[in-house]
Amino acid sequence: MKIINNIQYHKHPLYFRYHSMKNRCSNPNRINYKHYGGRGIKCLWESFEAFVNDMYKSYLQHIKKFGTNTYIERINNNGNYCKENCKWATQTEQLLNQRNIRYRKNGRFAKRFDN
Repeated sequence: MKIINNIQYHKHPLYFRYHSMKNRCSNPNRINYKHYGGRGIKCLWESFEAFVNDMYKSYLQHIKKFGTNTYIERINNNGNYCKENCKWATQTEQLLNQRNIRYRKNGRFAKRFDN
């Protein structure tokens, strides 16, 4: 069993985030597949180890500042999961980076739907 900081991979919070991300993109039986894999979004990390190599250092920095309220987020909602298009965000930040978020337009709230 491989270990990160004395924690077995399958028990580490990053492991859950990685596998959730992979399933959203590749498992048509997942309820949220239509919003990810169904739109052509892919997880470009071939393995958990590759994901850790790219994202672990920034993950540690984010949890140091924000605690465990740390989630993977795509910068471009239409882009793939990859090092160049991902960052760590709080749940509040993620809620503001959704395709259907409400924003103010001419003093009124409107919904934004990116394709």
